[in-house]
Amino acid sequence: EAQRRRNFELRRELDSVTREEAHLQKLAAQDPIIGLRSLSEFVACLESVRNRCDQARASELHSTSSEKVEAIDDTDMTSVLLQLEHAREHLAPLGAVSLSEPSA
Repeated sequence: EAQRRRNFELRRELDSVTREEAHLQKLAAQDPIIGLRSLSEFVACLESVRNRCDQARASELHSTSSEKVEAIDDTDMTSVLLQLEHAREHLAPLGAVSLSEPSA
């Protein structure tokens, strides 16, 4: 009986995840921006923005060195990148790009 209940719960969870995936794929298909860039291009863009923010912050800290300025801690992008990789695997399982692979 316990196995049957567990099986039922797992089937409900699978059904829910399948519906959510279909919904997300439908939303992604409606967004023209998603079709214009690959995941690796999107990640490179985010990294470029982050680097430019770091440069701007360093420039601002340097230009106001006579004043006491509190530096902002770096934002950890690891969780964002992992979520993007997870989404990529579900949205485009064929030829998915892994963030852990070195780029060519």
